[in-house]
Amino acid sequence: MLWDLLYRAAYDLALAGCADDDAVRMLFDLGGLDRSGFETARLHYLGHLSDGGGDAEARRATRYLEAALWAGDGGDRWRATAESVDPWDFPRHRFGRGVAAVA
Repeated sequence: MLWDLLYRAAYDLALAGCADDDAVRMLFDLGGLDRSGFETARLHYLGHLSDGGGDAEARRATRYLEAALWAGDGGDRWRATAESVDPWDFPRHRFGRGVAAVA
């Protein structure tokens, strides 16, 4: 899955202390033109951070993905592909499981 690759790559770049513009360029090279992969990876980091499991590298990785989304939106970069997914599928599934566990 593309989002998983971007998720791990963003963290690796954060561990290396990569500059934001260099990280965005490398993530673009890896992620291609499909916005959904970037958005899904970002949402996974936000979920991780909201659970209190985030460290400085997770916050930096999130920043890289947000910068890539912003740059891609401004540059009209994105193209839907056959592998595009709804980035909100994961949060909806996660929320639904939590509600079922409470009930």
